[in-house]
Amino acid sequence: MTTENKIIVTVDALILRLRNNKHEILMIKRSEKCRAFPGALALCGGKVDVGEDPEHGMVRELKEETSLDATNEMSVVCVRGAPDRDPRGHYLSICYNVALKDPNQIPVAGSDAGEVMYVPLTDILEEKHKLAFDHLVIVQQYAKWIIKMGIVESIL
Repeated sequence: MTTENKIIVTVDALILRLRNNKHEILMIKRSEKCRAFPGALALCGGKVDVGEDPEHGMVRELKEETSLDATNEMSVVCVRGAPDRDPRGHYLSICYNVALKDPNQIPVAGSDAGEVMYVPLTDILEEKHKLAFDHLVIVQQYAKWIIKMGIVESIL
């Protein structure tokens, strides 16, 4: 059952790096104060403001949650909008592959992010962590997408 009677547009960032011969994806650990999925890992993202372009919303949310600066180079990986994907209401998420201005910048948690960290992509795909919402499905789609797009040859 949803708590809101409208569709809310959100954005999620898919940020990949190669560290110590392993692909890692940027995740946040949701604050224990969050209404939905407290303490679970999630992609960085959030609601698009009224009158805001989703790509600008992506840049803003990434900065708010991680202090990281995105470039304007981003590609839509998928759009997720199942009515039951979020217990708070009907949320439609545009999921972007995002490049960082400084890939070596250290993320710092902010807003509703309890922690921010890079997690081995294989750990996510092997379901070693509890993920919020439908973020496991999004990461699974992303793994296929980065191979299809030639970003990586295989998942390390």
